[in-house]
Amino acid sequence: MRIQIINHLDDLAADTRTVATTTKARMATVVRKNAVEANRTTARIARVSSGSHGKLYPRSFSAEAITPLWWEYGPDADMPQGGMSFNSGSRNQPPHLDIEKGLDIQRPKFYRDISEEADDLFWPES
Repeated sequence: MRIQIINHLDDLAADTRTVATTTKARMATVVRKNAVEANRTTARIARVSSGSHGKLYPRSFSAEAITPLWWEYGPDADMPQGGMSFNSGSRNQPPHLDIEKGLDIQRPKFYRDISEEADDLFWPES
């Protein structure tokens, strides 16, 4: 058996142009998806950890884009109980660390999604 691979510089130039013009939009989609999913996961964690004294706290969670590639998520201080110190704690309660726990769950998924998207940019399925 013999395998022959033929590659041309024209193909490389075309691929490079495509990657350069599509990467930001494609990665923005991955970032958005993961920010929204991380927010949902963290709100579920907060629902358990905040207990009955913080029943509105999980509903205060939101995710919003700062730029297409930079999102923030977590409790919105303008929402009921969103400005309370559940995550970081206070003299009246220990830190719940809901955001950190949610990030620990989401981080591997985010890394996987970014890696898969980068692979697909350079080696798209035919």
